[in-house]
Amino acid sequence: MKKINLRMAVIVMIVAIGLVMMSCDDTTPPRDPLYESHSDYAIQVSNLSNVDLVAFSGSLTAANRIGGIPAKSSNHGLQRNTTFFPSTPRSFQMLFITRADYEANLANLGALTNKVYIRTYVFWNGTAGDNTKVYEISEKLGGMHRLQIFGPGNYDVEFRENGIAGPTIGYAPSKMSLTYLSVDAGDYFIFPVFQRYNTRRDIMETIIPIRPAQGNIPEGPFNYSFSFSPAATTQQTRMLNLNDASNSLSKMQTGVVYVYVNNALQSGQGIRAYRGSIPMMTPHGNYIIDAGDFQEFAILLPQQGTAYMPSLTTSFSIMVGSTGVDVVSAQTASAQNPTKSFTLLADKMYTIDIQPINGVQATIELREGQTGGPTAFEPDDPVTGLTS
Repeated sequence: MKKINLRMAVIVMIVAIGLVMMSCDDTTPPRDPLYESHSDYAIQVSNLSNVDLVAFSGSLTAANRIGGIPAKSSNHGLQRNTTFFPSTPRSFQMLFITRADYEANLANLGALTNKVYIRTYVFWNGTAGDNTKVYEISEKLGGMHRLQIFGPGNYDVEFRENGIAGPTIGYAPSKMSLTYLSVDAGDYFIFPVFQRYNTRRDIMETIIPIRPAQGNIPEGPFNYSFSFSPAATTQQTRMLNLNDASNSLSKMQTGVVYVYVNNALQSGQGIRAYRGSIPMMTPHGNYIIDAGDFQEFAILLPQQGTAYMPSLTTSFSIMVGSTGVDVVSAQTASAQNPTKSFTLLADKMYTIDIQPINGVQATIELREGQTGGPTAFEPDDPVTGLTS
């Protein structure tokens, strides 16, 4: 019996020593809540780079910190802080710095103003809006080479890689004549995408400048090619001048469908418009359209690889008080089963007309050339822009 007890004691001691050694070898750092992904996110970010990033709103101060995004993470949800993401829509510049720079400069984040990893332009659609868009950060950022960008003019400009809906490699604020991007060695195929808040129409305009046909090269989105040698041991600099793209904005694509809602009901009958189950809101958070008034809305087309789909299939409805009314095709409005699902084309403006017919009738004309039919979208003053 003593031998058995002794043998058992030895076994227990060996197991205990093993557990202690295992615990000592576990060097996994504790999970930092700053870098957690949230299911109740405000926006989503895919960080394709090799470094952890920390996001800020507008400027690098502790009060403006939004959250962290781990390297190589997809659809990472940044928590909704009502300071940055209130109930109504807003747009702002988001700045990202590396985790290493952030932790080394906690007492003086302002010192990193010239070491921002990437800037991007973010649009928050409010608590009732659609915030499923994923902002992608390219894996080629943060290197020793420099891309100098001249002349964004009156538009904010995003620079996207390999296509108009590709990962973002940088952002140039409007009216800033010179912007720098730090990039890794490699080949770059960059597409500028212009964005502007139109104060007169209360819509966000996304505009893709179109390059005219040249010889056997057909017209298409403006793009720029650069190469930084992997063999270089010192900083290389390349220059990107946006003047040609800015001056081409009389010929453009938007990657957006625009919807004009006209409320011709009697006084006191304000309406709310819905796309599917999502309320349609302006950038300032307006969603009630008073009787005798109208409002424009912008709908971003679905992404297809590094481009946008050429069309969108959707449905609309309106609420008059507590009464819901489906929007139907004007062509089939008098039919027993009118069409309620519509395919809308990019760069077009469609009109939803609400009339006091048989109570309330809401129609959309899909046929070009018909009264109230779709027309090409034209921003106000497309070259010089409006003050935003």
